[in-house]
Amino acid sequence: MTFSKSEALSSLRPGAQFVIRGGVIEFYQHDDPQPTEEELQSEIIRLNEAQPMVELREERNRRLAETDYLALSDLT
Repeated sequence: MTFSKSEALSSLRPGAQFVIRGGVIEFYQHDDPQPTEEELQSEIIRLNEAQPMVELREERNRRLAETDYLALSDLT
């Protein structure tokens, strides 16, 4: 999966309101300043590099949830 500029901006500035058209940020509203193009590209790289661990953690959690009944059945 390759992350988009929109996803990078949401990750860097949670709660920001923005509009991106044609790869250009046309509207940006947040208390913090708008991130630079370099910051956005760095965040895209970081998100892409972290993705395998995110997927592994999701798979781990899914498998644990499938077997929770085995360990929790004796819980009083």
